[in-house]
Amino acid sequence: MEGHGEGAGRYLSQSLQLNEDQDDQYHRMQRQHHETVMGIRDQMRSQKQRLYAFMQTTDSSKSQPEAKRIIDSIAAEQGLIEQVTYDHFKELRALCTPVQQHKFDSVIGEALDRMR
Repeated sequence: MEGHGEGAGRYLSQSLQLNEDQDDQYHRMQRQHHETVMGIRDQMRSQKQRLYAFMQTTDSSKSQPEAKRIIDSIAAEQGLIEQVTYDHFKELRALCTPVQQHKFDSVIGEALDRMR
């Protein structure tokens, strides 16, 4: 079974017809992106556990402000994932030749769909 995003990476590599050097660079970029996103997701998972633990608190006047703070933190971390992913694909596009960049622009939507 493919890991999260592997299908997108393979799809982009093949669609863009990356040469060997570009492909090597892209695989390094993918590993770094994956490690970064997984770290952020681990933080989000921890925050979500804390958030849902507040359901057990009977004093909602004390737990509600803290729950809101955690929800805001989770939203910020999701925003960080989006920024890291945007930067990742922007870096890939910069690695491409002008012809590959044109192809990138036409296939990035499909690649993003494969990440879901």
